[in-house]
Amino acid sequence: MAWKDGVAYLGQISKNLVPGGKLIMSSYFPLSTGDAKREEAKNRYHLHIYTRSEMRECLTDCGFIKVKFLGNLMLIAEKEKEGR
Repeated sequence: MAWKDGVAYLGQISKNLVPGGKLIMSSYFPLSTGDAKREEAKNRYHLHIYTRSEMRECLTDCGFIKVKFLGNLMLIAEKEKEGR
């Protein structure tokens, strides 16, 4: 399932980032599941398009904090610092 693959992918990125490191991502992060499904149908190479809430949940589960979306196309997330 694409959702689990995304968590595994973000988990690996988290392992490779130093504490307090930043992840910058560019993709389409729609607000609704309906918008995400419509975009998935248009592009056969996208197995799953994450909504903002899905992506925030994945990042939080992988130890990222301070997730900030820049419009619908970009985000910046900071990895949790040690000792927090």
